[in-house]
Amino acid sequence: MDKKITILLVFALFIAACSSSTDNITTNSTVDKKNTQSKPLFNPSPKTIPPPTPKPPSKLTPTNTNTQKLINNSRGIFYGLEYEKVYVSRVVDGDTIELNDGRKIRYLGIDTPETVHPSKDVGCFGPEASNINKELVLNKEIRIYKGKKDKDIYKRFLRYIVLDSNEELFVNDFLVKNGYATVNKKYQSDNLNAIYELLLNSEKLASNTKIGLWSACYTPPVINTKPITPKIIVPVTPTRALGIRTRSPIMFDPYDPDVNCGDFPTWSYAQDFYEAAGMNNAHGLDRDRDGIACESLSGAP
Repeated sequence: MDKKITILLVFALFIAACSSSTDNITTNSTVDKKNTQSKPLFNPSPKTIPPPTPKPPSKLTPTNTNTQKLINNSRGIFYGLEYEKVYVSRVVDGDTIELNDGRKIRYLGIDTPETVHPSKDVGCFGPEASNINKELVLNKEIRIYKGKKDKDIYKRFLRYIVLDSNEELFVNDFLVKNGYATVNKKYQSDNLNAIYELLLNSEKLASNTKIGLWSACYTPPVINTKPITPKIIVPVTPTRALGIRTRSPIMFDPYDPDVNCGDFPTWSYAQDFYEAAGMNNAHGLDRDRDGIACESLSGAP
């Protein structure tokens, strides 16, 4: 009897011990789950990413302002010659233009009647020449070809003009051939020989057909096939005393017909030229014929 009681007590204690162990395991598991839910396994602190460092701006390469030189490879009178492609921003008159880079271009080898000269009247057929020149080249790209001389005494560039859109239209020749201009024989040596001969032939054609200024003007220009031989002029005594002045070097050839008061910087230059030319007023410098030239210039008595 005692053994049975003892065995039952031992068995009861064993069961009680097992039950207590199971409760502890369950409790610990629940606590671990709570802890796992309340505390994240990995919680890194946020890092501030610095903005990228800007790169310094690259240095600007200066634009090349030099006009590109090109070579004409098409067959024609300008074959193999160097030219510039430029843009016309203003037409001054029938034979002078201004480019968008500020250069003034004087048409080489030709002359059109005056329209804007400060001391000369508007020439016969001058407005017509200016108007046709505007129609031909204003606000257009052109090609300019150099002759034997780069600039005239007024620092204008001497050039032959060809339309870039039409290589067959040689503007200098067009103006001569259609009676808007004459050939400038005074500066024949500035021209390329073949082109000068072309201009002469065009002038002959225009004069024979009485086109343009050859029919519109009362006194058409005379074609000179030979250079004019200057006459020997003996200077005469001035008709009016001038007083004492410093004589300056003569600026122009006294036999040059294309000289006027606007070509001289001061009166002394004009007066010395006037006396060297013989004081015959061939240039129209002494309008009142009192022996004093260009009285409107600075320094005149």
